Amino acid sequence: MSEKVVLVGAGGHAGVVVDILRLQPGSEFELVGFTDTNLELAGSEIYGLPVLGNDDILAELFAGGVRCGLVTVGAVRVNPVREKLYEILIGLGFELINAVHPASVIAGNVVFGRGNTVMAGVLINPGAVVNENVIINTGAVVEHDCHVGSHVHIGPGARIGGGVRIGEGAVIGMGATVLPSLRVGRRAMIGAGAVVVRDVPPAATVVGVPGQVVKCAGD
Repeated sequence: MSEKVVLVGAGGHAGVVVDILRLQPGSEFELVGFTDTNLELAGSEIYGLPVLGNDDILAELFAGGVRCGLVTVGAVRVNPVREKLYEILIGLGFELINAVHPASVIAGNVVFGRGNTVMAGVLINPGAVVNENVIINTGAVVEHDCHVGSHVHIGPGARIGGGVRIGEGAVIGMGATVLPSLRVGRRAMIGAGAVVVRDVPPAATVVGVPGQVVKCAGD
């Protein structure tokens, strides 16, 4: 019997996630639909799936036998929202599934947590650890022995060098590069196309080539 799955968040990259789940061969998942905070979407259909209501119905869905979920909110600006939705699902008892595109390449000994989304063209090399509720977007590279904290968003085409540690909730922008063995602090923001050449403090914003800190927490 297939596991019933609710997807939380009908906007952003939700369609990409639906496509990934449908592409997985022999999938044991039945996608029952979305929840979304936009009440105007309730009763509509998106990507061939119904919008069942807002997030308040998650407990009801769980009680009705939907035991798996995945956060499908993807925009960088709502990264904290993703974390909150993840915590709601976990608190209600949902099992979080992973959505891994079959055109990604993931080494056999990569350690994976729950609720992660890995898109087409991603490469994750040996020894990497990917915690929970992480997005690794199209064509990104996570090199060997990296540690990616929970709730991190790695943008399309980003390059993470070997041995890098990315703190919880950080965002690595589209096409950014983080040189090997560096540390990116929790909730830091690396701008699109930036090249990180030194450790990044927590909650800092880094832009440019070479990357420069332009904002820190409290500024």
